[in-house]
Amino acid sequence: MSRYVRLSQTQPLFLVERDVTEFIPTVEDISIVEKSVNHMFLIDRSGSMSAVLPKLGDDLVARLKELPNGDSVSFGWFSGEGDYHFVIKGFKISEGNDFKILEDIIRRNLSPRGCTCFSEILFDVNQVIEDLLPFGNLFSLFFFTDGYPVVSNYTQEIINIQKAIEKVSGKISTALLVGYGEYYNRELLSQMSEWFGGSMVHNSELKDLRYHIESFILDSHENSGKVDISLDSNPTQGIVFSLNGRSTLS
Repeated sequence: MSRYVRLSQTQPLFLVERDVTEFIPTVEDISIVEKSVNHMFLIDRSGSMSAVLPKLGDDLVARLKELPNGDSVSFGWFSGEGDYHFVIKGFKISEGNDFKILEDIIRRNLSPRGCTCFSEILFDVNQVIEDLLPFGNLFSLFFFTDGYPVVSNYTQEIINIQKAIEKVSGKISTALLVGYGEYYNRELLSQMSEWFGGSMVHNSELKDLRYHIESFILDSHENSGKVDISLDSNPTQGIVFSLNGRSTLS
């Protein structure tokens, strides 16, 4: 079933809503996934992040303490070429958790370092997913940066970013990329969100950061995984998109 609204009286512009449930496989055709989510946080530690990182650490630690039992956390950071690390992989949330240990680890790894390279930590995401798959197959990814990749070969860096994201195609159920400030590469982050099948937000003020993290965690639980569907026809003009919680997905 389709519905449409005309957007212009002078041009053939329409917003069309289509019910695609008829194209979704039956329950028997969809593998059942566990409800626990592994939340992956990738944080920029370049020098320009020095004023942002303490507040980011405060908000991140506060939100992690509110995760549901059974969820898990993976935390990685990136700076210049060859300078990146996944510090935590699959830290499982339970009633008896000593969050002070988790907090100390995160805060020790949120000081500024050098330049910025995205691709290397993104390549590591696939291996972390493979390592954690026996414990559950729902993964969400939160990526935070305030700048551009500063690397020896920028063209190759863009190619590598796309290759790294392609490796996790279909494995990430929810992805949120946050660009902070006014000097990050908005075009690149938008392109990366499209490759992930996720969303991108502009974070101009630190006070908004808490909301973005909360929304990311909530959306990761509302999304039970991706299901590929094939429509019977494709528009020759226009853009196809869907809504997932607060996210708009192309």
